[in-house]
Amino acid sequence: MAKRSAAMSSGVRLNGNMFMLYAALTFWLLTVVLIALGVHRLWCGMAQAKVVNAVLLPGTLVAQAGRVFALLITGAPVRTASLYDFDDDGE
Repeated sequence: MAKRSAAMSSGVRLNGNMFMLYAALTFWLLTVVLIALGVHRLWCGMAQAKVVNAVLLPGTLVAQAGRVFALLITGAPVRTASLYDFDDDGE
């Protein structure tokens, strides 16, 4: 019986640690996204937006292909998949 109560108490402690894990994950993901947006803005300030987007196109292709692949595996409908917007300002 003692082993069972020890396992139950460790389960409660694990739930508290899981909250901190999700909080840390949320913080770091938000930090990475904000840094990426800042770096993109700096690069667009140094070069034309079309050039920056053309350099980032291979990563965009891989990300979109992964998204479409995941949608197809899960059975969700693929409604839109745009790889590049051909507008004048490159945004």
